[in-house]
Amino acid sequence: MGRHSSSSAMSSGRWPKRVAIAGGTCVALGLGVVGASSVLKGNEPAIATCASSTTVRVAAPAAIATTVDDLTRSAEAGSCIDYQVSTVSSYDQDQQLTSGAPGPDVWISDSSLWTQDVSTALGSSAPSPGPTIATSPVVVAVPHSLKTQRWATGTPTWSALLAMDVPLTVLNPQASTPTIMALADANTQIRTDNDRTTYFLAMLRLTRSALPRAELMTHAAEGSRTARAFVASEQEIVAYNSDHETAPLSAVAPASGAAQLTYQVLYPHRSTPLPDKARDLLEKTLTSSDAKSAFCQAGFRVPDSNPPAGSPVAADVVLSKAPSDRIRTSTLTSWNDLGRDDRMLVAVDASGSMGDPVDANGTSRMSLFQGVARLALAALPQTGQMGALAFSTALPGGYKWFSDGVRPLPVVKGQLLKAVGDAMSYVQQHGDTPLYDATWAAYDYMTKSYDPKYVNAVVVLTDGKNDNPDGTLDLSTLLGRLKAAYNKDKPVKIVTISLSRETDPDALKSISAATGGLFYQVDKPEQITGVFIDAFLHRGTPLPAG
Repeated sequence: MGRHSSSSAMSSGRWPKRVAIAGGTCVALGLGVVGASSVLKGNEPAIATCASSTTVRVAAPAAIATTVDDLTRSAEAGSCIDYQVSTVSSYDQDQQLTSGAPGPDVWISDSSLWTQDVSTALGSSAPSPGPTIATSPVVVAVPHSLKTQRWATGTPTWSALLAMDVPLTVLNPQASTPTIMALADANTQIRTDNDRTTYFLAMLRLTRSALPRAELMTHAAEGSRTARAFVASEQEIVAYNSDHETAPLSAVAPASGAAQLTYQVLYPHRSTPLPDKARDLLEKTLTSSDAKSAFCQAGFRVPDSNPPAGSPVAADVVLSKAPSDRIRTSTLTSWNDLGRDDRMLVAVDASGSMGDPVDANGTSRMSLFQGVARLALAALPQTGQMGALAFSTALPGGYKWFSDGVRPLPVVKGQLLKAVGDAMSYVQQHGDTPLYDATWAAYDYMTKSYDPKYVNAVVVLTDGKNDNPDGTLDLSTLLGRLKAAYNKDKPVKIVTISLSRETDPDALKSISAATGGLFYQVDKPEQITGVFIDAFLHRGTPLPAG
């Protein structure tokens, strides 16, 4: 009958203890491990006795799929309904439905993040909602061997947890809803440029340290030096601990509030609606007292109950509000972009005004850029590629390469560091701003040398308008060339950053827009680091408007 099966003890919904619902509370009875079919199934007639049966395809995340499968198998007796449960991650189901592909008859989503996205994409054809059957807070799971480290010196925010100097990692957010919720929560907590820098550095590290679930569990159980704390749901921790009583996982919940998985029954839009009988039986089955007992045994929280037995998460853990769909999209975009190595050409205005003081300490814009450049060269993965050029009418041809083209970072890092240190000497030649010619030179180089293994981008920093009487390009000609050169299959985006109110923001916006890129306005000197990092975070795909 194509019933669901799973080989993962951590994600299969294995029940650590037999429990019952008593007065709305998950109460441990201490009767040992019992499968759902032992508790609920009984002696049922085979569905084959029906002249015909209704097949209902149910898609559910791995953590809850086995429990749902056991429950529906028991409910099928004499109903002539065949519930076929398959394991599908919420991310994959989201992608299937938003692409317009036919979905299952029933989808059990584990977060409103995904249902929001599908509803926005499909509008009136969005899935219709059913009941919420279980929840599970999202925390940091800490292996027994790491408990002595500085996890419990407080309960910091998600942003602080992700940035702590302790061995912490995550699963890929496309395979783990707890991960995307934690990263999105951290994203919502960005308030200052320092927050943005911290988030950027944490994301860079995490994209390159993500491990498969099985490997994380193996290291946690062995107590090895490679053990890592990781983002997980309470249910995952309870299920793991039932099999590892001598070396259990503990939990750290952020003070800012733990995200929460919410398992909701949804009915994707179909030309032939699901029969009322099949829908009613499913909902009755998944919200019954037996179902609540089964979900508690599997490590979930259910309506009107306490936490599951053996949970290291506080019963009254503070829960955060689910991030918006915009934040989810932004977070996934940043993860995907930062997970790919970058290939970036930075074009820096070296006209005379870049040497003017911009604060009470006499700091110039070029000095601020030098600080950002050193930070970037220290933080960026050495597997990327980078190049930089300065543009000024005082330079022969209007611009001068800081580096030997765009090359692997280990090859050009020394060149770039030296050039950054010498950058003020270009400014002191007091040239004007050949913005359009330099932008085209940078873009032409990057499109002709495009490498699909990387995120290819041009970043242009300027504090003035185009001022180049001997230049070959006006704005209209530049925009025409950019639009003609842009290839959506080989995208090179331009990020423009205005470093003063003396620029032409409309021109810079139109230059970025011609390649689907971003525009930033820096109003205060201290903003430049945060702006550059935000530009890097979103260099591949721009954020939605607003």
